[in-house]
Amino acid sequence: FIFKSSENKGYTHIENGYLTLSIDGWDRFNKLKIGKTDSNKAFLAMKFNSEFITDDLISKMKNSLEEIGYQLESLQDRPQAGLIDANLRQRIKSSKFLIVDLSDANNGAYWEAGYGEGLGKPVIYICDKGKFDKTAHFDTNHHLTVMYDKNCTDENNAFHINNFLKKLQDVIKESL
Repeated sequence: FIFKSSENKGYTHIENGYLTLSIDGWDRFNKLKIGKTDSNKAFLAMKFNSEFITDDLISKMKNSLEEIGYQLESLQDRPQAGLIDANLRQRIKSSKFLIVDLSDANNGAYWEAGYGEGLGKPVIYICDKGKFDKTAHFDTNHHLTVMYDKNCTDENNAFHINNFLKKLQDVIKESL
């Protein structure tokens, strides 16, 4: 049944007694391997209890992404039983793209970025302006990074949170 079904969909064919994948079959296999890409989810990779990515900033980012049709999630949302690694992989696979904060030089966030990139997902880096030169690893410091200044009160400043959110929206729209 499974072989007939995959053959009817054009994913497989039998050649010289061997079951082989067609081009459409390889395309389907790669989509399954990468994960769901038609999702409206974005995964936020960050250090737990970061002094930079506060609950207030996460809330503002969630609202900002909702304005352009995306739902921002972090591992802290919807806690699940089981191995944290399996939960991370599942969340990243089911996301359309990742937002990764570099401010804390968190190895876990770097791992999540690499996993997402390995799956072919767009990865958007963000960082507190004052920490970028000190914490951004050389493997990421040449990527476009959307900067913010968590302490900035001047709304005309390019790194003010409102300007950061607008720039983040623009980068997401252009990247996707």
